[in-house]
Amino acid sequence: MRTTRFTSIATVVAVLVAGGAAYAASVPEPTSRITLAEASRLTLTGKSTLHEFSSTATRLQLAVELADTRPSGDSALARLAAPGAVKAIVLTVPVEGLKSDKDGLDKNMYKALKASANPDIVFRLRSATAGSAAGEFQVAGDLQVAGQSQPIEMTVHATECAEGIVIEGSKALLMSSYGIKPPSMFLGTLKTNDQIVIAWRLVLANNGF
Repeated sequence: MRTTRFTSIATVVAVLVAGGAAYAASVPEPTSRITLAEASRLTLTGKSTLHEFSSTATRLQLAVELADTRPSGDSALARLAAPGAVKAIVLTVPVEGLKSDKDGLDKNMYKALKASANPDIVFRLRSATAGSAAGEFQVAGDLQVAGQSQPIEMTVHATECAEGIVIEGSKALLMSSYGIKPPSMFLGTLKTNDQIVIAWRLVLANNGF
């Protein structure tokens, strides 16, 4: 699995095309044909009683297991979206790689996400089907946050550019759905809202797929 670092979540999100030892055993073997480019971004935004806040994933890990036989198609996106082309996709966001512009917020977020016991946020793809619009996909999977896993569905948009295949989307989540108490600061005078929004722009570099 390749780790891509960035110069810039919290939450989850998700998603890719149609896009401990126990943990390691659940992650598919990496492939060199599809990798994350450095231009990839994932951010989490929310609101508090005082202001909005934002955290950015400074580290992302992507594992893609592809079919043994390369499917036919006029483009890398068409081949990736072909039925049976993708066996598994796992996107991992290390919790302590989520950074905002406030150290205090980061520390409270890590505590709320139970980072010491559950160091990663993990999305596992279950299915992806083409939507009604060009480049649109309905994605279903499982999102694991703070040790709790919940099914999740979202709409993603896929396009091709010089960098590769771009997967974009956003998803609103409730922290309480994952047993998370929204962080607070200053003896509870600053409280974050339960809802957060995760947005992503993942760039999949095509290495011969």
